[in-house]
Parts: sequence; structure tokens; C-alpha cells
Amino acid sequence: MGQDLPAFADAEEVTYSLLTALGTVVKGAPANLVLPLYLIKRIGGNSDYVTDFAHIMVIAVGTTRLQSMSMQLAVQRIIENAFCTEVTLPDNSVVLIDGSNVLTSGYPEPYENIDTKQVAAVYELRMRRPIIAAH
Repeated sequence: MGQDLPAFADAEEVTYSLLTALGTVVKGAPANLVLPLYLIKRIGGNSDYVTDFAHIMVIAVGTTRLQSMSMQLAVQRIIENAFCTEVTLPDNSVVLIDGSNVLTSGYPEPYENIDTKQVAAVYELRMRRPIIAAH
């Protein structure tokens, strides 16, 4: 019989918590873009029962390509240094990031508004199940 383990943490919520110090971070494309901002979304990954191997796309949206590239490099530094990091989520649960990896480094992302410059990258966060805060 399997154990009744808590679900893995929402990888987008973990990434959101890691990146909020950089500026505006959103988990879904807003109707009206107020730049600069970071758009995060989980695009894949799997688990081995112990660890969630989440693949997260981060799109840096700036007013110029140079700004977007600079924003994406700031994200990359945070993600690359996120190994062995505890992240506290809004529900006060704590997630340990065992490792992190750059899967696809920053590349220009097309957008229907040609004045908006986007640079996307894909990262992997290897996370344990959250530790639920005691009530």
C-alpha cells in the first residue's frame, strides 16, 4: 500500500515566490500588459514519487529587447542559485528545491504587438513535497 503523501507544490507558485523580488510576476497573461513583467507557466516535467521535476517557462517582457534580455539573465541567476533553497508559500508550507537547471536559455519570443519585446527561457526545478505548516 502507498502512503498518503501531500501533493507536490504548485511549481508556478514556487517560481512566483522565487522571482517576486525582481518586479511584477504573473501566472497568466494579463489582458493589459503593464511593462516590465515576468510571465511564468509550467510547461511539463514529471516526478519519481519523491521529487517533482517541474519544467517552468519564464517569459521576460520588457519595453526593449535589451531590457528583456537583462531581465531574463536576472531570472537565470536566481534559478541557477536556487538549489538547496527553502521556499515559503502563501499557505506557509515550505518547499525544498533540491536542484535547478537551465533547459533552454533566453531566446526571443514572438508576440503579436511588435513593440513588446519578450525573451523566454525554460528551467527545471527539482522539488520535494511541501512541509505543511502546523496549525
